[in-house]
Amino acid sequence: MNLTLDTYNGSDTFLMANHYNHETSTVYIISDGDFGNKTYTFNITGEKKIIKSGTYYKAILKPEEKLKINKGGAFGTTVILVWGENKFCKFFTTSGFGLSDIPFGMNPAPTYNGGPGVGVSFSNGKLTPVDASIGFLMTKILTQQE
Repeated sequence: MNLTLDTYNGSDTFLMANHYNHETSTVYIISDGDFGNKTYTFNITGEKKIIKSGTYYKAILKPEEKLKINKGGAFGTTVILVWGENKFCKFFTTSGFGLSDIPFGMNPAPTYNGGPGVGVSFSNGKLTPVDASIGFLMTKILTQQE
């Protein structure tokens, strides 16, 4: 897959004015861009959602509504979003349980000889915030999943 972008530099005033061209009080949960068979699960206010690789989930907050988004249960990440008039969109990406590197020089030393090593991440998954510009781009590339 190739992606060619024309990029421009905009002032803060321009970017703020552009904000009003987008939806507000909306949250997007973005999967990966592999378009494979992998699935990601998360909960929104107690309701289990499953999205496939190459898709995203979109939730619009209603007036006075509060959304609780959880990925990974008790050892994962929980994000609570509250409705607000003209609030910027929020974008998150999902990740699962896996391995993580341990930087050199941590005490105690991660390996016998003190060099860098690999450890297990104790997260059952997390929601990682994504910059709005990248998030909007991803919603144009990926498919919305209901």
